[in-house]
Amino acid sequence: MLQCSIDLDKGGTQTGYLKLIHSDDRYSCSTIPVPIISMKNGDGPVIFLSAGVHGDEYAGIAAIRHFLFHQKLETIKGQLIFMPMTNYPAFCAVSRVSPLDNLNLNRIFPGNPVGSPTEQIASFIDTQILPRVDFVLDFHTGASKSDWIPCTFIYGIKNNLMQEKVDAVSCFGTDYSMVIPGGGSAGSLLSACEKHNVPSISTEIRGGATLVSEAFHIALAGLYRVLKLRGVLEEIPIRSHDSGTSFLQFQKIESLMAPIDGMLVPEYTLGEKVNEGQLAGRIYPIDDLTRSPVDIRYDCEGLISMCSTSTLKKRGDYICNVANEIDISEYL
Repeated sequence: MLQCSIDLDKGGTQTGYLKLIHSDDRYSCSTIPVPIISMKNGDGPVIFLSAGVHGDEYAGIAAIRHFLFHQKLETIKGQLIFMPMTNYPAFCAVSRVSPLDNLNLNRIFPGNPVGSPTEQIASFIDTQILPRVDFVLDFHTGASKSDWIPCTFIYGIKNNLMQEKVDAVSCFGTDYSMVIPGGGSAGSLLSACEKHNVPSISTEIRGGATLVSEAFHIALAGLYRVLKLRGVLEEIPIRSHDSGTSFLQFQKIESLMAPIDGMLVPEYTLGEKVNEGQLAGRIYPIDDLTRSPVDIRYDCEGLISMCSTSTLKKRGDYICNVANEIDISEYL
């Protein structure tokens, strides 16, 4: 069973780790230290900030590291619990899934306290962190295979949490916020938050398993703004975001897909508005140079909200996804 080296009830700044004991060909009865930090200063809101749930997503990790280096404990009211590399084994492997058990941490909540390594991490968060917090901010990017327009991300559920989620994404600072109808991905951290009746938001801020300046600064500014909104910080070093956000929803839950194997030559740009029937790209077969390329056309209109970063495609691989603006009041 996973143990924590710090006392989450104790005041002050504590830096420690979750003791993930594992044995395989790489780790012989080793303790893999999953980083965790608590900053607690008196009574007030309790916020959980997570990044690195997928190990190849860096913007949130960088934002949290910057915050921890610069923020003084006495400026905080309440408690901040950070897991900047939540799936630490996946982070070390630059992988979406853990190399220890090949599991996606964002698909297995509530986990299992005596299960595989990734299941134990999920169980610790579900049983030891979520019951004590008032709000969760979970940073994501498009990882290795995707690039996203910078956006926040919420589950669209008509319940007592929805207004708090809308308020948080409206102040975060992205032009767009994606709304996923219903409970979203089964086994995700956000779905676990819903079960614990904790308001939560996540992000998708660019991608490609790299860190660009734009993504870092969006994540950092959003972190500060949300902490001020939730009452943890009174003063922040960036301007407020007063223009709100436009809410998007995928036109179709499935993405535009590759109909054959081959090399994709894209004709789209992230954030571009497109029409049904418009050319999205061509796939050129590479196993037979006499075969003609196959045109791929949009089957709906909207905004290119996410797209693939890979050029070589197998039949069924995703290419891009289209979203349209919605009226968020239908969820309130």
